[in-house]
Amino acid sequence: MILQLTDVESAYGMSQVLFGVNLKVEEGGVTCLLGRNGVGKSTTIKTIMGLLKPKAGKIVFDGKDITGKEPYQISKLGIAYVPQGRQVFPTLTVKENIIFGEKKGDNNEWTLEKIYDLFPRLKERETHLGNQLSGGEQQMMVIARALMQNPRMLLLDEITEGLAPIVVQELGGVIKRLAKENVSILIVEQSAKFALDVSEYCYIMEKGHVVHEDTTQVITPDVFKKYLGT
Repeated sequence: MILQLTDVESAYGMSQVLFGVNLKVEEGGVTCLLGRNGVGKSTTIKTIMGLLKPKAGKIVFDGKDITGKEPYQISKLGIAYVPQGRQVFPTLTVKENIIFGEKKGDNNEWTLEKIYDLFPRLKERETHLGNQLSGGEQQMMVIARALMQNPRMLLLDEITEGLAPIVVQELGGVIKRLAKENVSILIVEQSAKFALDVSEYCYIMEKGHVVHEDTTQVITPDVFKKYLGT
């Protein structure tokens, strides 16, 4: 196990969003966190990354207590965050965007050449500016930028949002390949179909609580109908 949340609570000011969240991610595994809009999925990821300080509970990454640490400290320990909304540098080239956060790692090194092997389209668009790419290409570029930090774990927040089905399928293949590279991944997704296809384990949230968890192979349609309305 590489990540564990125990009884985590978080709030925005006086408005509490997370209530005693318990969650685990196995090393080299892909875990998804599902739920309707506004149930606390993105808040969970932001709390892990230190962008939001927990009110209570404990977060342990690779045996180290990271509860309340600053985002730069958590990043140094080996967690990379791909936020919702892509957030590219519009006036930098694709190559400059990718190498912006480059950091040497102790594990299997990610290089620009290896990134281009994973995302051939980015090699073709290397000299284009960030704002000249399609939405799908921008999403690939942001994931590539995160990988250049040589993380042990990726936090992915709604990476399929607004993308064409063919691009979503391509991103699914990328996630499966990353898992084979022993990169642990936690995915927050609205698209249950995509998340279940790429994950081994699933958590479902409702009103700031984890209300169901199971392996993705055995989770039932009745569960989705109850908590996701699908």
